[in-house]
Amino acid sequence: MISQVASESRQKRPVTEASADGRELLGRSASVRVFSLPELVSMVFASADQATLAACAVVCRAWKESALDELWKHLDSILPLFRLLFDVEALLLSGLGGELEFDCVSSINDADWTKFRPYTQRVRSIDIDSISLSLFHSNRALLPAAAIHHPFETPLLPHVRKVKCIACCPACQLSVLTFVSQSTVELELGLDLELNVSREETAPLLRSLRRLSPNIQELVISATGLSVVRDVEIPLSEWISSLRQLTKLSLPPYCQSTAIVRAAGELPELKEFNITMNSTVARNREGREMEFWPDAFPKLRRLEWNSSLPRAFQLLQQSPQAQGLESLYLDCSSYDTQVDVPTFTRLIGRACPRLRELSLFLFPDPWKQPAEAFNGPLHVDVLDREASRGPLDMDVLYGLAPCQDLVTLRIGHPFPLTLNESDVNWIGTTRKKLECLVLCVDPDLHRAIESWMGTPISTLPLLAKLLLNLNHLGLYFNERDRMRFPGELHPQHQFKNLETLQVGFSTIQS
Repeated sequence: MISQVASESRQKRPVTEASADGRELLGRSASVRVFSLPELVSMVFASADQATLAACAVVCRAWKESALDELWKHLDSILPLFRLLFDVEALLLSGLGGELEFDCVSSINDADWTKFRPYTQRVRSIDIDSISLSLFHSNRALLPAAAIHHPFETPLLPHVRKVKCIACCPACQLSVLTFVSQSTVELELGLDLELNVSREETAPLLRSLRRLSPNIQELVISATGLSVVRDVEIPLSEWISSLRQLTKLSLPPYCQSTAIVRAAGELPELKEFNITMNSTVARNREGREMEFWPDAFPKLRRLEWNSSLPRAFQLLQQSPQAQGLESLYLDCSSYDTQVDVPTFTRLIGRACPRLRELSLFLFPDPWKQPAEAFNGPLHVDVLDREASRGPLDMDVLYGLAPCQDLVTLRIGHPFPLTLNESDVNWIGTTRKKLECLVLCVDPDLHRAIESWMGTPISTLPLLAKLLLNLNHLGLYFNERDRMRFPGELHPQHQFKNLETLQVGFSTIQS
């Protein structure tokens, strides 16, 4: 019996060893099979850098397509595409004329276009950067020529979803037409409107974009020289009105004419309406209108715009749409004393109880300063007289009590906001969800900033204890307060999630 068991054991031993070898081989084949799955390979390649993707593309056929798809998905320049067709640098150095540029593109053989086509189909987003466009400056017809003369029935980039074009010159801004398509859902467009000729070119550009990319969902427009809104008001409002799927709209400063606001208000899916802030742009009353009429902005959740404080008060007071706002960003740079700030924040608390983000910038309008404000000893007196009655106090924050879900609160003002320990306790117990708190961190140093103004730095440990979710804190700290000894202050350890501590113009004594 024993010999029989031994015999069976001897017979089983090589089988066991063979099975181990077989499992190893099986493991290898399984790993090969796993990394041959396009879905898994795409997930791995999505986190790889360009050099790794380029190397993976030549490893095996199974990886080639997935690696190339990821490598060409996001382009930060237009040059890689056109290098597939011709020697871009040599062409630019040759200084060819317009007619020869068209001949150059039309002379590209079918083999080049066949090689070019698979790469254009992979592109999902492209940045038409100003540096690349400057290389084409002496060959302006080259880009539209490629768009016109290619042998495909679809657009040059048929699947591109995001296009960013910040043109370096008025002529180059037309290059965006080469790359957009009906698949484009995000467009960031820079316009140069400094000269009359630039504004004349902008109108046909906007009309062409209306036809070529009707499915845009997010539109961001920036501009230089936009001081007369009426120059582009009609084509811009018509284009906006045609984008029925638009959910986010950002426009240049003071581009709030009645026609443009009405076009935006009629969009059924619009959730964000932003007017970009820019203190260097001269104030233009024609472009500062804002109106919520019945049934306008049915899904609006975020609003950012430029206004005087009385006009902002009137808008929020009379508009039921404000009840649905979750984010409010308001530049009241030209505010005056007709409406005091605490009264305005109480209105915000009542009118916008669902707010999660609130940013108020209450600095005087530099474009309305009297001439003597910038000359001689009258400077401080005129500034103080112009737009402010003094520092803000806690009444500004008390009025926001109904906004229980606030996670971001930013207030800018010419004077620091002074908080004592009881104020900090109130903030910590009523605003436990705060993740970003910035209060008057950069006051106007041309004003009389007293040494007692601002928050004592000794309140930082209390803030750390009460606001556990805080990741961004900005306060102006007064000059008088001192910590008893340096060991009492360790923000990097006391705050659980703090990433940024902003002290602005504070003069902090050790």
